[in-house]
Amino acid sequence: MYTIAIGIGENRNVLEAISIFKTQHSDCNIKLIEKEEDLIKAIKDEDVDAVIRGSLPSSSIMRDIKESYSSNLITRATYVNGKNQEFLLSPVGIDEGSTIEEKYEIAINCAKFLEKLQKTPKIAILAGGRKGDYGRSEEINKSIDESEKLFDLLSVHQYRYHENEEILPTIKNENIICIILQGYAQIIYMEYNGDEILMENLYKNDVFGTNISGTNNDNCEIIARDDTEVVVIDYENLINPKNLNHNYFNTFLKNLFDITNIKFKEKNKRMRILE
Repeated sequence: MYTIAIGIGENRNVLEAISIFKTQHSDCNIKLIEKEEDLIKAIKDEDVDAVIRGSLPSSSIMRDIKESYSSNLITRATYVNGKNQEFLLSPVGIDEGSTIEEKYEIAINCAKFLEKLQKTPKIAILAGGRKGDYGRSEEINKSIDESEKLFDLLSVHQYRYHENEEILPTIKNENIICIILQGYAQIIYMEYNGDEILMENLYKNDVFGTNISGTNNDNCEIIARDDTEVVVIDYENLINPKNLNHNYFNTFLKNLFDITNIKFKEKNKRMRILE
């Protein structure tokens, strides 16, 4: 039995929607909440599986949530579920995503949310015009410039994982390279009988990825064994020819290839020992 807490404000029409929902989902226990502070308590209640704002005022609810968690990084997103497509649209609050840094955090948080649903996130950036519209106004120019800068920022992602949380399930499908910034993780191979084989320990500054670690297998899992920070680099963006014009990028690329080369040598040594 699932418990869902739903806010009931001045607009009582939500009660009709709840009635229809209950007829279709008999395994759900609906908890009606009329006070904003009680809705905040429901969010922290481990016996409540989901919380819906309903018709309680959004501005005060968001303010109370941010104060309760001492964070300004909590934002809203609209879940759009069409016939053949589903996506998160964010930011939707008029006071959210006002800077490139905030937009970056929103995009990363949305991607992590989708990964927890075992979905592969793909990020699209909506600008105030197309490239051909550049020059029509300062506002449009600023929007296009910021969108391109945000695109460059999102080409390299930084994620935080808690102990025993799976790191990037989508690494099995995407051609990416990762670097451990902090923490400790393990690459585990699951045998058909349920036995676990430790393939590799990953510590600070260690590099792993789809191809260099052989994780493109449904039986592989990368598990954080401590609170762990990971930088994720899209390989296709990494080898983009436009990056070669920058000296700092060439230095980074050389260092990355050196690390990868060392990693392959160590793997070959282990293979010889096993033989």
